[in-house]
Amino acid sequence: MEFTMESRYGKKTLVDMSRALRKTTRKKSDRRSMIWTWIVLLLNLLFFLVPGENGFVWDWKRVLNGGAALMMIVIILRQDAINGFFARKRMLKGNGYSRLTLGEEGYTTSTENATTQWNYQALAAIGETEQNLVFILDKRYAQAWEKDSLEGGTMEQLRQFLTEKTGLPITRI
Repeated sequence: MEFTMESRYGKKTLVDMSRALRKTTRKKSDRRSMIWTWIVLLLNLLFFLVPGENGFVWDWKRVLNGGAALMMIVIILRQDAINGFFARKRMLKGNGYSRLTLGEEGYTTSTENATTQWNYQALAAIGETEQNLVFILDKRYAQAWEKDSLEGGTMEQLRQFLTEKTGLPITRI
């Protein structure tokens, strides 16, 4: 059985890849960093909201704490979009479109620049979002494939095939 899929690495796809990495291979470190982020955010808000010796005075320290707290809230809420933005900036020219062919022995990816053959054991995890199937290679690298572009079978058949070949569960994200 052979399946093919393709991907155009746009904003939504890169956000999905970031979210999949965060919820699978980066889960432990993400949890740790979120705890520290919330502690620092609460301290910033405390310093921002608590009146000083002269009452609530708008000085540069208060403005700096408020600005830092606001920036941290934005980063917490938009972290996947921010990571996707920087991933797009680092992407090599010619890698914006990719085609995947899944076979019995492994899978092949093709871009304008190269064709690469992969072994199924290279996958650390597999994630699935509403629009994409995400192959996670390690804590920093992933490949996303648009589920709408699937040829060669149904999504359920592909899930079963991948689970059988990789021995990994498909994590719903």
